[in-house]
Amino acid sequence: MEEIKQELDSISEEMAEALYEFRRCEEFKKITFSQIALTYKLEKNCSVAEAEKYSYSDDKYKTIIEGLLYAEKKYTLLKAKYSNLLVFCDLYRSFMAPLS
Repeated sequence: MEEIKQELDSISEEMAEALYEFRRCEEFKKITFSQIALTYKLEKNCSVAEAEKYSYSDDKYKTIIEGLLYAEKKYTLLKAKYSNLLVFCDLYRSFMAPLS
């Protein structure tokens, strides 16, 4: 059981780090999108709506989105692993209860 507790603690730390990375990527996405849109607005002398349209298809923005999706996937997998370990602990306790 001590090993499982250590594993849960370790996954908790990894989850916190993954959530931090995910939220950081979300904020960076917003900043990057604004910078790209402003660049298009100035370069093309177009409306804000048009500049935003160009921004969504920009390669830099697509790269940021890929990073964001990867960070979210990493967090989600760690969250599932943590939940699975908790379920295992509950099942183990249920199994051991009639034996004592």
